Amino acid sequence: MRDRSEGWMHAKLTGHINEDLVSESISNGGDLSAWICSELNFSEISLVRYGGINEKGVDSVFGGKTKSKTDISFLAADRQLNLSLKKSRSGQVFLITPARFISGYSFFFGEIPENIVRALGLYFGSSSDVVSIINSLDHLKYKPSLIAYMAKKNRLVAEAIKDYDAKLHEELIQWFRENIANIFYFCFSSGLAENKEMHATHIMYCNLIGEGDFRYLFDISELYEKIKTHRFDIDFGKTNGGSTIQLPFGFVQWHQHSLQFHHNLDKIIALKS
Repeated sequence: MRDRSEGWMHAKLTGHINEDLVSESISNGGDLSAWICSELNFSEISLVRYGGINEKGVDSVFGGKTKSKTDISFLAADRQLNLSLKKSRSGQVFLITPARFISGYSFFFGEIPENIVRALGLYFGSSSDVVSIINSLDHLKYKPSLIAYMAKKNRLVAEAIKDYDAKLHEELIQWFRENIANIFYFCFSSGLAENKEMHATHIMYCNLIGEGDFRYLFDISELYEKIKTHRFDIDFGKTNGGSTIQLPFGFVQWHQHSLQFHHNLDKIIALKS
């Protein structure tokens, strides 16, 4: 059994080990390389690059450096393919503060409206007046544990936002519905990397360290178009007053005063079908 900190460190270290093993397998031209070539209709792969445990940062949209969403790059048929490697069927794909999410998203896709900035601040805990709003709520409508939860996390769950401002509640979820394709790209491909050549082009699920036996490869541009052109059931979660937002590729929740986006392989497989 591991506590949260130990679990995070285990996931990070084993992720790098898996990355090394996958990169080595591709470089050596083994069955994994042959499988990728078959999936992408290439004859061979050359010049494999990867970050591993000593991964260097890339240029950030804010200046300075950031971590790229690309874990492994390779050349095939004069094309550079950038893999975002997942070693588990579900887990964190992006953790980002509300301020950086708003600025980073706006850099790539245009300014987020003020009402949505306000709603994001309330829902993900960056607004300074959350405590006063919680105190103004009719506490008899809520379980004491939920009031305590919101006060401790300095955030409002969906039900509380609805009581505070029903229009804002609807606008927030509607914004996620209308912008979900861009949110997907931000989480899985660009992150905060300014240079598009560093954006991930494919998501690869593969575990070579004995924690699962699966192998999937997804073209991010194809998934982006599918998400953009289809209507999906995007809504607040049904538990804990609506403390999560369920998305077609996973969900997003509050974590350490940040937006924590999660990926889910089963949902992504469903997207492709």
